[in-house]
Amino acid sequence: MRDAPNSSSRRFSSIAKSSSLTSFKSVEILPHWFDGPLDHQRLGKFTLRELNPQNIAAFYAGLLACGRIHSTYWGATPQLSNKYVRNIAGTLRRALEDVKSWGLLPDNPCSTAKLPKRVKPELKTLGGDEIAQFIHAATQRQDPNLALWLLVFTTGMRRGELAGLRWRDVDFLTGSVTVAQTRTMINGETIIETPKTKAGYRTIALDTLTIDALAKLKDAQEQAATMLGYWSSELVFTDLDGHIPNPNRLLKGFRHALDLAGLPKIRLHDARHSYAAYALEQGVSVHIVSPRIGHASPSFTWDTYAKSIPASDRHAAKTVEDALGKLISEQGTRKGREVAKKDAKIVGRGEQDQLLKPLKG
Repeated sequence: MRDAPNSSSRRFSSIAKSSSLTSFKSVEILPHWFDGPLDHQRLGKFTLRELNPQNIAAFYAGLLACGRIHSTYWGATPQLSNKYVRNIAGTLRRALEDVKSWGLLPDNPCSTAKLPKRVKPELKTLGGDEIAQFIHAATQRQDPNLALWLLVFTTGMRRGELAGLRWRDVDFLTGSVTVAQTRTMINGETIIETPKTKAGYRTIALDTLTIDALAKLKDAQEQAATMLGYWSSELVFTDLDGHIPNPNRLLKGFRHALDLAGLPKIRLHDARHSYAAYALEQGVSVHIVSPRIGHASPSFTWDTYAKSIPASDRHAAKTVEDALGKLISEQGTRKGREVAKKDAKIVGRGEQDQLLKPLKG
């Protein structure tokens, strides 16, 4: 693909966060994952003028079939999810909109390319008993990452948010944490950036168990710093010597903790889902849960988790049943009282007529 003007290149690179664009080639407008190992994944081989809805649709189909680069990582499948491919499609469309605005294309070929269907994957979550089992096991063996696990299961923070959390973001006086930055790995490079959305930047109240775990972790780090004579990081979650671990190691540690607790394997992101689903199931308002987990709207939160909390659905049905049953019972009682009162009036009137009958005669 042709080079874009430098100013336009910078503008394109700011369209999406680094976690959406894996790299930016100086000789191409599109990210390097458009030059995939398979022929149907190589959009980079086309000139801009050669791009059309057909080869873009074929590109999407290829990603769905076998688009994952590291398909053996943690047992991942070669296929990419519909949501992931739709995200890639959104990035490509925005890129080509810029190309169109530069006058290099008359139209955006993504506009009419068929997208994968919007499919909601079934969430894999831990229930309340399983979350308690996990936390109990981690506490018993004095897991050095206990504070991290408590944070994800009591706030729903994302992996990048946990990896980027600094001590300055933890307020022990108010008992809260502020999500102000994320830390992720892209192609072996650590990327530190602000949250992707306004809703992602948030302050979250903490429970006393999580605050205590964070305080103990802070004390342990200060003691280690005194022994070592230095501490190399301001991050909350570090190695025992203060060095910053690869954010991807959080997942490895989480999987290991699940094994030790005798629980099924789930993603660290599924722990976030577990918190949200359990909170909603326990009756916490969706208007409270939504901002805590960094969602833009309560409707999106409910749409995401409603199907994964059947107990909440049953509770709703039982609540309405009990309320209506009470009203129906009250209606019956009220009607009964009205009938009894009416009957009493009739009886009273009859008795009065009997008493007055001799006088009338």
